[in-house]
Amino acid sequence: MILFDSMVLIHAMQPIPAGKDEKLRDIRTKCEASRDAAERSDIIYISAVSLIEVGRGVPDAESESYQRLYSKFYVLPVDAAVAQYATEILKVHRSKESVCRKCLGPKKGEPCTVCNNQRALVQRVNDAIIIATAETNETIDVLYTYDDGIKYFSGFTVNCTIKEPPHPFGALFEQAEKKGRRENGAMDGQEIERGAEPESSGEAKAAR
Repeated sequence: MILFDSMVLIHAMQPIPAGKDEKLRDIRTKCEASRDAAERSDIIYISAVSLIEVGRGVPDAESESYQRLYSKFYVLPVDAAVAQYATEILKVHRSKESVCRKCLGPKKGEPCTVCNNQRALVQRVNDAIIIATAETNETIDVLYTYDDGIKYFSGFTVNCTIKEPPHPFGALFEQAEKKGRRENGAMDGQEIERGAEPESSGEAKAAR
C-alpha cells in the first residue's frame, strides 16, 4: 500500500500550470505525476497530519478536484505506536542538531516568501509523524512525497520506501525532464539523499 504525503496531494489538487519557465515545468511535472497516482488509487491512504495540512494548503476545499480525491481518503490515526516512533526520531534529531526546545525546528531560519517574517526551514514534528505513520503500519510499503523534510528523515525507515510518484508518461520522459533541469541549473529533487540537510521548498506546500 502507498501512503500519500500532504505535498503530493496538494499538487494533485491544484490546477496544472502552463508556461515554459523552468520552475513552472517542474511544478507541472509534479502535478501530473501526483494527479495520476491519486487518480489510479482506489483508496488514498494518508496520515491524520496530512488531512490537516491538505485542508490548509488547498485554496478551495469545495472544488471538484478536492472533493473527488477527498472521497477516497483513508486516514491513518496517530496512535501510541506512531507517537512513540515519532518521539524517537525527534530525540535523535535533537541530539544531532541545534534545535529549538519548544518547536523542535532548526534555529536557523529564512524569510517567508510572502510576508518576509522568519520561519524555520522545516517543521520537523509533522514530518516525523508522517514518517512514523508509514513505518509503523504493516500495510504501508511506499511513501510518496516531494517534501525535503520527509526525505531528510528517510534514514529512519526500514519497512517502507520513500520516493516521488512516477511520471505518468513513463521513466524516459521523467529522465528527460531531470536532464533538462540539470542542464538549466535547476535543482534535481528526484534523488533522495539519506540524512542530507534538505533545501527549503515553497512551491505548492502546505503551511507547517
